[in-house]
Amino acid sequence: MTEGRTRPGVIVGTIPYMSPEQASGKPVDARSDIFSFGVLLYEMLGGRRPFTGSTDLLVLQAVIHVPADPLGEDVPPSLRAAIEKALEKNPDERYQSMRDLVVDLKRSTRQTIAEPARAAANSEKGKRSRGKWTAIGAAALLAVAGGAGWILLRSKSAGGVPRPEYTQLTNFADSAVSPTLSPDGRMLAFIRGESTFAGPGDVYVKLLPNDDPVQVTHDPASWKQGPVAFSADGNRIAFTDGGNGGSTWTVPVLGGEPTMLVGQSSALSWIEPVPGQRRVMFSGLVGEGIHMGIFQSTESRSDSRTVYLPAGPNGMAHRSFLSPDHRNVLVVEMDLGSWQPCRLVPFDGSTPGFRVGPQPAQCTDAAWSPDGKWMYMSANTGDGYHIWRQRYPDGTPERVTSGATEEGARLEIES
Repeated sequence: MTEGRTRPGVIVGTIPYMSPEQASGKPVDARSDIFSFGVLLYEMLGGRRPFTGSTDLLVLQAVIHVPADPLGEDVPPSLRAAIEKALEKNPDERYQSMRDLVVDLKRSTRQTIAEPARAAANSEKGKRSRGKWTAIGAAALLAVAGGAGWILLRSKSAGGVPRPEYTQLTNFADSAVSPTLSPDGRMLAFIRGESTFAGPGDVYVKLLPNDDPVQVTHDPASWKQGPVAFSADGNRIAFTDGGNGGSTWTVPVLGGEPTMLVGQSSALSWIEPVPGQRRVMFSGLVGEGIHMGIFQSTESRSDSRTVYLPAGPNGMAHRSFLSPDHRNVLVVEMDLGSWQPCRLVPFDGSTPGFRVGPQPAQCTDAAWSPDGKWMYMSANTGDGYHIWRQRYPDGTPERVTSGATEEGARLEIES
């Protein structure tokens, strides 16, 4: 259940037994195991799972946001209280160690077995009650012994990289590419088109988890390039129109006429390097052939600053991804028409930084884990595009996906 302990930002595991932090792709610790164990106890004593839904996405939503229904009154109050504490959404409000949970469970099961006997030792009703509570108590003790042992064994044996679970969100005959999440995580925007990088298509928005995608631009012959991006308030979507040298346009989430935001630019994102100071970061031509750099400025293009400018007239910095602490930027770049390894540069533009991820490789996309401890890349080292990760700043690159298929679409790590 916490196979993802060493994989921040990636959701893996059996969905109904995930903790809220694991279901959100956040870093997990032993308290995540305690939540999963609480799910097992709930299911054993209640005869049903605490978090359900008609689809995996609805189950994930329930795990993250919906409290479990109280167990029935046939489960003693002390046991109910222990399980409810194990299932707290906030890890800080959960048991902080398996030892603490086991102590409470043992105490409550002893009470479960002993109290009915003292209350009605000589009546037939009391004997039947005692038998029922004894069975419940024995089941809880068995769960404590078996479940705790299983968690300890699994924690010691975990080591391999588990296979991620994927959930399909679109079902078009053509392609849905360049996905991105809204700031509140409720909407998904993407380009419906023919290419993972650039080509004719339109921008769509989908309300998660199960609403139908809605088309918000209506010029499918226009050449569009990802990634797309939501504004900080979630009301606009930015995309690149590749015609006439390329420019960044925005369109309202609810639909409307697109308007140009920044000329001769692409891959724009809204950033807030200082609280209350909203700016944009984008790739732009520098006026010398195909030479492209990464810049940041206000929306009106005032106070423009260079983040990274590749050496040589053929260098093209295409995409940029600001770290959660606003200190570094992952850059996707090309040279002479060939994709290069990803690059890590300081946000203040003080140095050209250094290459990260697998090398040699063609890196076409990147992302950060929410805690900023991991860098993710979509890269081809010669056997197709796969997702890689690397511990920030100088860990060893590790391939996350495997198999005959390729994973080369835009990376999006949900917080």
